[in-house]
Amino acid sequence: NQISRLTSQRYYIAAEAGHLLRSDDGAKTWLDLPLPYNGSFFGTLILSDMEILAYGLRGNVYRSADAGDSWQKIMTGSSKLLTDAIVLNNHDIIVTGMGGTLLVSHDDGLSFHESDVSVEADISAITIKDDQNLLLTTSAGYKIISVSSLIVNKGN
Repeated sequence: NQISRLTSQRYYIAAEAGHLLRSDDGAKTWLDLPLPYNGSFFGTLILSDMEILAYGLRGNVYRSADAGDSWQKIMTGSSKLLTDAIVLNNHDIIVTGMGGTLLVSHDDGLSFHESDVSVEADISAITIKDDQNLLLTTSAGYKIISVSSLIVNKGN
């Protein structure tokens, strides 16, 4: 469903039926990473050389601190399909999904809460537009939201 690149040698593939693959040799060979989940993943978000998030069906987010050798389930409070994720300049993480889902993490993906921002459409992708705004592609077209509207709940 998605390929992420960390370096010219390390790649991750998010796939169906609980499969997440990693290559450490420039995509010549692939290791099927051990996951405690059999559902589909729609993407990964690389946080550092060793830290990665995997997200997918039914609001599932898993986090690894060892390049995918082990995983921790992260509670999201959502049951929606998750479609995309980014790290903001302030290091907050945003995960998007169906039904206008916007999940926010202020602690490097260790926990998430739903944003108060209302997007009344399925969100397929998110990107940073500029220092103050994010651009979303949705089932109803594009939408621009302010970064500050998502980080209002920094204490949560």
